[in-house]
Formats: sequence, C-alpha cells, structure tokens
Amino acid sequence: PYELTPEQQAVIAAVKTGDIAAVRAGLDAGIDPNLRKSRTRGELLVLAFEGGHFEIARLLLSRGARTNVNIWFTNSYERGMGPDYAVPAVVVAMKRGDEWLKLFLDHGADPNGPGAWRGTLLTEAASEGLQSAVALLLSRGADIN
Repeated sequence: PYELTPEQQAVIAAVKTGDIAAVRAGLDAGIDPNLRKSRTRGELLVLAFEGGHFEIARLLLSRGARTNVNIWFTNSYERGMGPDYAVPAVVVAMKRGDEWLKLFLDHGADPNGPGAWRGTLLTEAASEGLQSAVALLLSRGADIN
C-alpha cells in the first residue's frame, strides 16, 4: 500500500486549503514537490490547480514540480472516454486563463504538447477560440504545422 508520512499528509492538506506558509515549510523540510496523494494520482501541483491556489502552484513549480502531469476526470461517459480519463494539466490551465498557461510555460511545459481532444495545445486553443492562448503559445515557439 501507498503510505504517506504525517508530514506529507500535512503538506497535502495545506495545498488543498491554500496554506502557502505550511506548504513552503514542508518543502523547506524536504517534502518532494512532486508528491502524490496516492500511488498514481493527486500530485501537489494538480491539487493546487484544482483548488485555484495560483501562488502555491507557482511555489511548487519553482521548487521543481513537473508540468507534465494529468488531471483526472470521472463519470465521463458522455465524452465516450469511459469512467475515468486524464487530461494534461497544461490543457486545463490554458482553458482557465492566460495567467495559468503562462505559469506552466514559464516552468517548462511544452508549447507543442498534446491537447486533450484535438492534436496539440495550439490546435485545441485555436479550435476553442482561445485567441490569447494561441498568441501566447505561438510566442513560446508552438509549431503551426
């Protein structure tokens, strides 16, 4: 079984509640910024993103959190994807707004990375009419071909 220490559990709780001081203290004490709440899901960055905790996400990324994580959705039969499916976090960030997309790109997200449903981030942004995201991706080297 996947077991977390009390210190790891405390950092997970701090990320979920938006307690940046406790998150910083945990990271300073050696908690891995890529810690997961379970064996396969729930990276700290995803938890921060899901809670809308932008400054915690920035802190985690500055301490080495990976940008190539997935956000899992459940009960997705209406999209034909089965009971659970994963979407790259950067795709969801792009749809949340330019500030989030820029944060991910500033910390190594690939502007040519995959979209959720339509090829690349760029094609997904274009097909959804996210003009500022298209401009941002292009300015960061997204390939139009």
